[in-house]
Amino acid sequence: MDDCEIGPRQKIWGWSTRVYSSDELQVERIFIKVGGFSSIHLHERKYNQFVVTLGTLAVNYFDERNQHVKGDLVVTGDTLIVEPMVRHQFFAETTVHGYEVYWGKDGRVDPEDIVRFSENGIDYELRPPIEDEVRCCCRCNRPFRAMELVTIELFNALRDVCMVCAGREG
Repeated sequence: MDDCEIGPRQKIWGWSTRVYSSDELQVERIFIKVGGFSSIHLHERKYNQFVVTLGTLAVNYFDERNQHVKGDLVVTGDTLIVEPMVRHQFFAETTVHGYEVYWGKDGRVDPEDIVRFSENGIDYELRPPIEDEVRCCCRCNRPFRAMELVTIELFNALRDVCMVCAGREG
């Protein structure tokens, strides 16, 4: 397994970057936009620990019919462990910075160990896009509508950059 992956992987809810990976442990740095949520899913053979360094993250639990059963709040400085075979979904009540840590119940972690029951997404009612807001790209300094920028890790901080500077357009 690779020790780590370079650069963030963009998700609809924000991004994640693998900062450590071995046969026994996997660590992902995460940034979740307010209103961002994961799929309802479970991990068959690995534990999923959420470590919130900033913000408020709700972790909801579901039964085999994907009906909500209960939920936990993880706030700045808190951690929460979800055991294998537990259907869960995270939801960012505020912007969230943190980590997901995975380890296997048999001592080995499989990065592909995920069974999904829904899709990732974002609740735009919590954070409606502001169509006319203009910001500058942190690389080329040209103005763009806020919705045309993506948030990436740049110079060890989160920065808004245009698609060209993010390497996502020709």
